[in-house]
Amino acid sequence: MIAQDGTAAAVRPNGSIVSPSNAAPRKETISLYVTGLGSTNPLSLEGDAAPIDALARTILPVKVVVGGVESPRVGFSGLAPGFSGLHQINFEAPSTPVVGVLDIKLIVDNRESNAARLAVR
Repeated sequence: MIAQDGTAAAVRPNGSIVSPSNAAPRKETISLYVTGLGSTNPLSLEGDAAPIDALARTILPVKVVVGGVESPRVGFSGLAPGFSGLHQINFEAPSTPVVGVLDIKLIVDNRESNAARLAVR
């Protein structure tokens, strides 16, 4: 999900929102919230909240690219537990050669998303 200013909906492990004043350190695990990643296993019925006791993982693999560098690890990609239609991606912020507010894109089934912005330090 992208805010009007193009900022990605991302959260650090302590629950704080990633922003230019609270940039994510490289190699930190970030939770990114998006929609439209397709079907999950187990399948979730439209309108139902995602289960909290069994993770509903995306069927298609998801890659995260920050500042042109692919994340070395996507630990989870699926429905955000307890939410309806909201996907969560937990990924390691890559060691980019530059820091600041960088483009973040997803690649799902060889299709690239529009860019959002993510602050990395």
